[in-house]
Amino acid sequence: MASGIFFIILWVGILSVPVLWAMDDLGLKATFMGFCLLGTLAVMSVFYEANVMMCWKEKGVTNRFWKFVMLFPLFMAVSMGFSLHNSIAVIQGYWGKKSSFVRTPKMNILNVKDKLKSNQYVIQKSILH
Repeated sequence: MASGIFFIILWVGILSVPVLWAMDDLGLKATFMGFCLLGTLAVMSVFYEANVMMCWKEKGVTNRFWKFVMLFPLFMAVSMGFSLHNSIAVIQGYWGKKSSFVRTPKMNILNVKDKLKSNQYVIQKSILH
């Protein structure tokens, strides 16, 4: 269910153009912009809490804030870019369509002492052939 957010991001992006075009005719300019601002602030606060407060604790407050200011627009742009293909994948997943997705091997290398040789990753043949 969490992957459904890409479907929502895609629809918000698609519907934003006609809504902006029709705003004058519907008299929604101030009200609609207020809702957009609230939505943007909600997304920013979640991203800020998840990254600035939890992941970047070792840096100073000023450094964390400017890093957030620089990365948030990039995060939004990348999310919009991924939304089309991820939405297609989400819909296919909901419909139960089998795909040739193969998970990237995780070798459990956590520090310098861990070796690639000592970790074995078993590649299973795809059942989709």
